[in-house]
Amino acid sequence: MRYYFNTPDQINGDEAYDQADFTKALTYYKNAHQTLNQKAAERHFKRRSDFLYALAFVICEEIITNCEVINATINEQSTNEQTTFDCAPIEKLWQDIPGLVNELETVFDEMGSSEKKEIIKEKMVFGYQLLADVCEIISDELVDNLNEIPPESDLAPALEWITKALNYAKQGNSPLDLDLHLGYLNLLEKGYKSSLDKSYLVKISQHISSNKLLELPLTTMQTLEILSYQLLVAVANDDAHTANQYIAEFRELIANSADIDSDHPLIEDIKNLIAQLPDDNEVTPLRKRKFKVIDKPLNEKEEKEVFSEDEDEDESLVLKRSTSKKTYKKSRAICIDDNDATESVEISAIDTEAESIVPLPTAEVQQSYPKDLPSMSQMSNTATFFANRHTAARKVTFKEDSHAIAFVKTLKELGGNESNPNFLANILSLIADFYCHTKLPLKNTSLLAFELYKNALLLNPKHVVAHTAVRELGKQPIIRDNNRYGSSSNSTQTNINTIFIDAIESLMTQIEAFKFQDLEKINHITDESIKFIVNNLVSKNIAGSRSAEIASKINSRYNYFAEHTTGQERMFSYS
Repeated sequence: MRYYFNTPDQINGDEAYDQADFTKALTYYKNAHQTLNQKAAERHFKRRSDFLYALAFVICEEIITNCEVINATINEQSTNEQTTFDCAPIEKLWQDIPGLVNELETVFDEMGSSEKKEIIKEKMVFGYQLLADVCEIISDELVDNLNEIPPESDLAPALEWITKALNYAKQGNSPLDLDLHLGYLNLLEKGYKSSLDKSYLVKISQHISSNKLLELPLTTMQTLEILSYQLLVAVANDDAHTANQYIAEFRELIANSADIDSDHPLIEDIKNLIAQLPDDNEVTPLRKRKFKVIDKPLNEKEEKEVFSEDEDEDESLVLKRSTSKKTYKKSRAICIDDNDATESVEISAIDTEAESIVPLPTAEVQQSYPKDLPSMSQMSNTATFFANRHTAARKVTFKEDSHAIAFVKTLKELGGNESNPNFLANILSLIADFYCHTKLPLKNTSLLAFELYKNALLLNPKHVVAHTAVRELGKQPIIRDNNRYGSSSNSTQTNINTIFIDAIESLMTQIEAFKFQDLEKINHITDESIKFIVNNLVSKNIAGSRSAEIASKINSRYNYFAEHTTGQERMFSYS
């Protein structure tokens, strides 16, 4: 007997979900859930394994879709440029979730050991992570409405939501994102400064200790931030001895780090804390780029020997300490880390078989690309192999004779009129694989891949490859730094074609920004990326029976544009 699978509720719900109509999808999933509960209430009905599997599966779908509805509601408020975040509709949407989670855990415990139970476990982990992400986003939105030191009563809801985020992340047995830890500590700090209630200090110390935060891979700024919270506790408790130990650690970090900006708000916070100590504690003077400990004033000659500053280098990025928004509301600017990669790699060293940055299992990659492809009517034999849908005109500037223009035009033809978001998500994920798996003469390839995978998830939130890659890449320090301090990304567009084209344009803009003076390397990188896409379309059979045809047309159109694009097309409009 079929309990849920292949029923109209599942078919219609999945169809609505794939079209990003999450409210409609949720209606079907709720109806399926109600139908199963009615069945279970029948006299003499036995909750056998097939029934329990169907029930757990549909509850997972409800939880996941509820998260999508909440995210869409938050996005709508942002799109409408609403000045104050309204949490009331979010709380209304949230009402069903705690009960669903409790029911899911009960059903899961009722299931015996089986392969189906493992499938449910994977969906539960994904669901818990979505719940954690949603709670963190809500907390961030609430914090944005607050003053620097808000009243404790105003701070309480934000602290409640981020605490939920921590709990759901732990329930999923996944490594907690460092941003989540730091955001929680930041709110505890605000709570103490607002109320002077030392219970906040106890929570700060316990959280740092129980989660062993200082033993995690940290950037200099992350280490400084955690130490600043520890120093706050020591100063507030009049523990000068412990405070001096932390100050010594600060000075050591500052002396040995060339990536700290003396104007960073965090440094000012540390100085203010040190100033509260009765002893003569002063933070080491800071200069940009290179630092040494100074024990006495220097004359002009000595100062020149101690400090060096490269006038030609870009100024250090001024980073915001406030908790950054993540997912769904991020711009495409990337925070560049000068130490992420070296320029010493020669272009000839490009190797598409090089070791991957993200160790994704090969079998999973091959099996997780849905065989979704354009219909025959969409694959018309016109001059361009996909007819162009009208989109808003916008200008994009590239270096003269750059193959980046050919790359954008080719992918624009591919995605401009495509109606299947899964197919477009596959293409973005393929391009991300290239930057993730290939050794390139570029800095920040992991950031480029990360942005592409996230855009793939905007098109298909269930894309297994992209989801796994985002989780794995998110553990890298440079990604964590970008999420917390940098301008972050994720299109607020809802049109799938616009999301796809924007992602391609953003990628090529970043490539040119990194290698603007080296046209040969830009062209070689884009050439190799097209080869990678074409080869993997066929080898992984991503578009089913049409894979070879699509790959051939991508290759021919790219070669045509690369040959016929001239410097006159350096700036062009899409319409």
